[in-house]
Amino acid sequence: TDRFMGLLNGLLGGDVDSKKQEVVDQDSWRRFSERIVTKYSALGDLVYPVVASLNRIRLGVSLLRNYKQQSRSNAELSFNSLAKALTTFPSFIGRTAVSSGHLSPPSSIPPREWSTARIISIFTQCDGGDNLSLHTRQLWICFEQLFGIWLQDKLKEDQRTAEESSLYKRKKDAMTQREEAELEEEFQKLFPEYGDILDESESLSPTNSPTRLAATAYSLFSRLPLLPPSCAGATRKETSIPLEWLTKNETLLNPEIDQESVAFRLRLVLQRMHHVQNHTPLSNSHNFYYDSNIPQAYRAFEAVSALQSRLQELGRKWPEQMVLQHLSDRCLAILELDMDSSLARILSALEQLVLQTEDWQKYADRENSVSTYQQALSGLIIDWRRLELSGWVHMLDNQAKEFAHDLTDWWFRLYENFVHACINMEIPEAAIEPHLNKLLPLIEGFITTSPLGQFASRLQLLQQFHVYIEKVVVLYAPSVTMVGRIGRLLQSISLFYSQFTPIIEIRLSQLRSDVDKEVKSFVQMASWKDINVLALKASAQRTHHQLHKAFRKFRAILQEPTAPLLAQAIKPSPQRAVSTITIRSSQLEREVPQLDRSTHAGGHLTKLQTALEVFDGLARGGIPSFYSHVKAIEDFCERISGTISQLQASVPPPDTQNKGSWFKALLVRKKRAFAELLKACHKAGLSPRPVLETVSNHSSRLWLFEHRAAIDSLSLPTIKMDAYLD
Repeated sequence: TDRFMGLLNGLLGGDVDSKKQEVVDQDSWRRFSERIVTKYSALGDLVYPVVASLNRIRLGVSLLRNYKQQSRSNAELSFNSLAKALTTFPSFIGRTAVSSGHLSPPSSIPPREWSTARIISIFTQCDGGDNLSLHTRQLWICFEQLFGIWLQDKLKEDQRTAEESSLYKRKKDAMTQREEAELEEEFQKLFPEYGDILDESESLSPTNSPTRLAATAYSLFSRLPLLPPSCAGATRKETSIPLEWLTKNETLLNPEIDQESVAFRLRLVLQRMHHVQNHTPLSNSHNFYYDSNIPQAYRAFEAVSALQSRLQELGRKWPEQMVLQHLSDRCLAILELDMDSSLARILSALEQLVLQTEDWQKYADRENSVSTYQQALSGLIIDWRRLELSGWVHMLDNQAKEFAHDLTDWWFRLYENFVHACINMEIPEAAIEPHLNKLLPLIEGFITTSPLGQFASRLQLLQQFHVYIEKVVVLYAPSVTMVGRIGRLLQSISLFYSQFTPIIEIRLSQLRSDVDKEVKSFVQMASWKDINVLALKASAQRTHHQLHKAFRKFRAILQEPTAPLLAQAIKPSPQRAVSTITIRSSQLEREVPQLDRSTHAGGHLTKLQTALEVFDGLARGGIPSFYSHVKAIEDFCERISGTISQLQASVPPPDTQNKGSWFKALLVRKKRAFAELLKACHKAGLSPRPVLETVSNHSSRLWLFEHRAAIDSLSLPTIKMDAYLD
């Protein structure tokens, strides 16, 4: 007894000699059990209780050694710290531990997932009432970590691409095979197919779309609490720290977690019950192939449960029939599917079940028949095929949304230029202007080279970066001046190009109308009246290939460039100048808007509101006719713009014999118009010879964008301003 208690105490204290002694004792106990079982097999009533007691001792000692050995490992210590943070009560304590960075992540969690979890914890705390200013540094660090991980992956991808693009590896047939493989992969993503549910790999395969579960840097950026609703993206899907971290490593969990996580488990059960009882799929955005539909899944649960009860009844009557056992196993596998599985996943399993019931039904008599349950399952399959049919109309919307927010790679590139470079590069004051001149065409190119389907989302991304720079990056950047100018530049460009959004949307709607008609024709021609499961499945597969062609056509429309539309919209024309809205005197500003102004301004620029009040008083009292000239000023500006547009659009008539004389006459007209413009400006008090700095500023696109009014381009004052500066 003393020797055994010494062994236990040594294992509890982590003694190395005790661990070695435990291995020797375990082998001795095993040999002793084998000897008495072999030698005294006839005395089983005496031997087996002894063996059972000895096995319990062996198990207890082994569990004690493994527990103490694992509890001392750093992996388990860090994992249990994380598990305690995720399951503690109240929950904000755990979220603070995760978001603050004081908690070291276990080695089993990838760095990308850990940074994502920290950002999600910050969002949850802000939703609970925290001010984002308390978490700006941690937020900035997490996005920097995500960018660093992307940069490493990009370098590896570039190396792999360089190796594959070798002259000897570049073959035409290989490229053709790759294109075919990409088309097949694209088809499988749209219309996933599932194998036998009894296959272990199939039963464990994910049933939801990976793009719907993974939180990308772009989607997290769109959910920033500091962004206004109009600036936030459409990808605000609720996310949370994955519980898979706990389930995948449950062997490392400390038994104390069971007591400490009682409140967490109760809350999780209540949330799950509320999700199941109040789940209502959105008809317009529901994806039959990836989204869950709990009410419909419950119908399948009832039908399969009824069939399984019938099969168990028949199994007791015919225990030698393996067909009944196989059918019962298939029913059990369906019932073990996650309630959040997509209907397409459950539908595939139901079709396999109905087909296998034929193996029993074709030989069964009336007393042993399962035809009633087979018909119920067939009716459910037909209903789901009709539900699939109704969802095809909305798949174009899903395709458009996914394409519009497929900007993860662009997010990293913009982050590198707007944020990472500002924080990690020391740019002197004299080099800021050249740096911004290089950055401007990149920003405008991001918009002008945008496809039709991403124009609005790219504008939103620029607005998001403007707010992020203004609220977060400016706190940690070494050059506040450059960061502030980049933020104003992003804001001005996004507001300027937002005036073309209606034109892009109209064009996209016109091109999409033909595809909409084609998809609706598929829906009208499709018929699910056949009760044969195989015929229904074959009909669906044929229609899937037709839909895939229509979706490819729609994706080509989404990828059409916006540059021609922008060039046509920006091109000056007399009609555009005439169609601008006239500003009435009652629309003039009475208060100075909250604009970004230089802190080095002096004189009256530091008291703009007072200057505006004095000017307004003079305009109303000392110059009573000022407001009456507003219309004349507008007409004057429109006449200038219209004359310029008319002269620029002038081309010689086709029947002109002497084009040289015609061009000379055009030059005379331009000179005369310019002379009249100078006279009118001189009469109005404007200098015909502005200083070089003014001329340089007005010819600089960077200066014009930086000094553009930071107000919505759809407001009346900026409609004409942008028209004049195009």
